[in-house]
Amino acid sequence: MKVLVVDDEELSLLELEYILNKIKYISDIKKASSGFEALELCQMENFDVVFLDIRLGDSNGVRVAQRLMENERPPKIVFVTAFDEYAVKAFELEAVDYVLKPFSEERIKKTLYRLKNILNQDDHIKYNVTNDNIKAINKLAVELDGKITLLDLEEIVFIEADGRNSIIRTSTQEYNTNISLKDLETRLKSATFFRPHRSFIINLQKINEVIRWFNGTYIIKMQGYDKVQIPVTKKNTDAFKKILNI
Repeated sequence: MKVLVVDDEELSLLELEYILNKIKYISDIKKASSGFEALELCQMENFDVVFLDIRLGDSNGVRVAQRLMENERPPKIVFVTAFDEYAVKAFELEAVDYVLKPFSEERIKKTLYRLKNILNQDDHIKYNVTNDNIKAINKLAVELDGKITLLDLEEIVFIEADGRNSIIRTSTQEYNTNISLKDLETRLKSATFFRPHRSFIINLQKINEVIRWFNGTYIIKMQGYDKVQIPVTKKNTDAFKKILNI
């Protein structure tokens, strides 16, 4: 479980960090002292849980949570605050819990137990959906010139985001689709496809060249698309290197 703690009071940050460090299944803890810093960290990393104060120096925790819920993989939100008047708004945002300060270690452990169960349930659902998709989907319905074509997945070279829609590129054709990249990622969740960047999904079998880039990242060139450079973000680099054994 990866956790981000957001509070503009150093003492509260340290107190919560101390409790979280005792929990064996928490693998990583990061801290932010402002809403801006929290949003910036969540752009760079995917957190499972964000413990969020309501009144931050530069922002309101509710507004920060609203921004986080717009992410492709929004974290679970736990508000930790001295103010109880925001509780209704917090649960409208589907916050997992609303913890009032001062809190006890047992109160935080109770919240973590709930979070662990929720995250395990989410993982179970994702696993089942993924396996069902792998078995069921061998073709993708796309439209070209008013005709629906069933495209073999192995024909796809890469897919690029186009606003909320996507462009599917094969070696011979481009297909515009109103399916979002997030939904396509779910449908194509298999060993063959990989999402190196929020704007791209690639067919690993169609990689033509991998170029080392800045800060340990990479640029990918796909077969038939030498002029297109697809970046691998820093947070996806380790998974990419593991897949290609580089």
